[in-house]
Amino acid sequence: MTKTLAEMMASFTLQEQAKIQEETDKLIAEEMILRELRKAYHLTQAEVAKNLVLEENSISKVEKETDLLLSTLANYIERLGGKLKLVAEFPEKQTVIIQSLRDLNND
Repeated sequence: MTKTLAEMMASFTLQEQAKIQEETDKLIAEEMILRELRKAYHLTQAEVAKNLVLEENSISKVEKETDLLLSTLANYIERLGGKLKLVAEFPEKQTVIIQSLRDLNND
């Protein structure tokens, strides 16, 4: 007999359920697209547009874009109150967090 998710979750202690929810939230957050991120912070496109000094329809375009400039993405994230970090992952090597793209231009 198969169990529903609710039945399965009920078999865990409250502490275990909280840990599962925490991990679930973490995984979901890692996969959010910009629109979902904005909504998670309870912001409208108009509010983000105002913070970025853009037209509201520009926010819609940014959220649908698949190839953004890093500066555009960084500004969008900063207006939500976050900070964009660029991470380079290499097979069998240490992950590198690029601290500032501006520093790269000064070499």
